[in-house]
Amino acid sequence: MEPAQVENRLHWRRDATLREDRCEVRFPPVAHMLAVPGKLVLALMDLHHVPSARSPASALRLSPTRGPGLGPRLLSCPVISQTLYCVLSIVTYRSRLAPYITAQVATERSKPLAIERPTQQGLLDSLQEDHTRFQKLINHLNDEEQQRAITPEGWSCKDFLSHMSHWKAATLKLIVAYTHDQPLPPVTPSGDQANEEAREMDKELSLPQVRNYWEETHLHLTHLVADELDDEKLQDEMHPPWDGTTAEPLCTMIASICEHDAEHFELIEQYFEIGR
Repeated sequence: MEPAQVENRLHWRRDATLREDRCEVRFPPVAHMLAVPGKLVLALMDLHHVPSARSPASALRLSPTRGPGLGPRLLSCPVISQTLYCVLSIVTYRSRLAPYITAQVATERSKPLAIERPTQQGLLDSLQEDHTRFQKLINHLNDEEQQRAITPEGWSCKDFLSHMSHWKAATLKLIVAYTHDQPLPPVTPSGDQANEEAREMDKELSLPQVRNYWEETHLHLTHLVADELDDEKLQDEMHPPWDGTTAEPLCTMIASICEHDAEHFELIEQYFEIGR
């Protein structure tokens, strides 16, 4: 799969066919709720080999009796065609529906609820899952594939592994200093430009060095969580290495690193069509 195809599948279809970029919903529960029918539409388009459309109406013309986009096989069934009509109507008018859903969800969330934070065992499970995906990736791809550019910006699997290690090492350094009552390191520069600069610096590393860098920092963080950060200690708050203004619990900070790895692994797996 070419980089342009990855971009087309991951971003363009959601922007053009579903118009997600135009939706101003930022409240997570509502955004998730409105994303579900969109995923159903894209799944049905894939199932029936329908090419990407430039609007929801182009994918199915919002009429149970018209809509060659998803093919005669779907529209010949009244139940399915009526369902698709409702789903695509929701996708099209999500911005109008959002204020009402947001108000209802906000009302429910205003009620006092216990905040669920990642536990030590939950973090260890996430770290183990990321390590399993790392091992599967390096065993599945040869050296040439691991160094092949897979994004329009020219990032390779090697670059992504180095990038993950960069932020994991910064987080590890911060937590070690905190738990051992040492001076805290300064905030690590973040953003696209900082990430690109770090990538250029790490290009001098060989592929085996990058793989070892990822595994060493990952295992070190795993041992730190298992040996020194129990559930009570994980509730301590401090500024993450990428943000010197907002404090957050250690458990949330480590969970963000796990999610960061998972997002990049997913991109690589999709490009090379590696099944989980």
